Amino acid sequence: MRVQKKLTEDEIKRRLVDDAQNSDAWDPPIKVAPSQAPRPAQYGQVRVSERRIQALKKAQPTPKVTGVGKR
Repeated sequence: MRVQKKLTEDEIKRRLVDDAQNSDAWDPPIKVAPSQAPRPAQYGQVRVSERRIQALKKAQPTPKVTGVGKR
């Protein structure tokens, strides 16, 4: 049994860049039809935890009011 050495990230990147210009190294693009199912009710809604809300409130600086009562 042959033992395969693990490729380093640099080697993987080098091979990928080398294959970028080689059209035989790539499969043809696939086409995926749009889903026929309706979107779920929660789609697009943002869930924010109470901890995150408190952190955001603490991070916002209190606006400074200047020039009040001066003419």
